[in-house]
Amino acid sequence: MKNVLVYASLFFLIACSSQSTHKFELLDVLDRNAAILDGQTYLGEGAQILAVCGGSKGYGLYLDDIELGYQEGSLTDGVIIYGLSKDGSPEILFRDALKEMVVASEHGAEISRLNVNDDPRLGIWTLVHPRAGIVETYNLTLGEKNQLYSLWTANKSSGSLLGRTTSYVARCEFI
Repeated sequence: MKNVLVYASLFFLIACSSQSTHKFELLDVLDRNAAILDGQTYLGEGAQILAVCGGSKGYGLYLDDIELGYQEGSLTDGVIIYGLSKDGSPEILFRDALKEMVVASEHGAEISRLNVNDDPRLGIWTLVHPRAGIVETYNLTLGEKNQLYSLWTANKSSGSLLGRTTSYVARCEFI
């Protein structure tokens, strides 16, 4: 798992450095109350919502368009919810491209947390989807001026779509 995180970090640095002349502006789209309600609805009573994040912006490398190199992308209506189920296990919820709420564990993801530090809300969450051939990392971390961010990556193997790797950032809020 360490190698996945190292490669994801390197990918993000390479993508950002290759776009050095382009100003990168984060999205500020987040309906906090709707995200909290979604988290409570899908996780159920006794669950804890730690943070909610809005739209994401980043870069991707897609094998079906490899000649284009890294491409900028965004999920303007995206929502990421970090939570703990009622038994205390980590959970990630997100709104997908079809605008449907996805509970990662219900879609076959094996979820674990790394680097849980002094603030138990922070750290790296890994999602491995063995049957789908997807590995995702979600790094809930503080930036300048204690602004909360989600730095997340997705690596998808060949399947119904050609392989791809993406790296995004979203602004978040603690709940």
